[in-house]
Amino acid sequence: MGTWSQPNTEEKAAKLERLMAKPLLKKDASDMLYHLTGDDDLFDFFEEFEEDADVRLLVRFHLERA
Repeated sequence: MGTWSQPNTEEKAAKLERLMAKPLLKKDASDMLYHLTGDDDLFDFFEEFEEDADVRLLVRFHLERA
């Protein structure tokens, strides 16, 4: 388990902000977030949701804990 990427540059933060501005579906989330906020725990939590669920709240919670 671990974290391999965080939005720790202005470019990554801006990309994440744009991504979080509209629904982020579980089926797309891992691919879209991999290089922005890659974390095993976060991606494992995605498995609890339906494919077309919006997981932005989960991502926001994860970032606030980090």
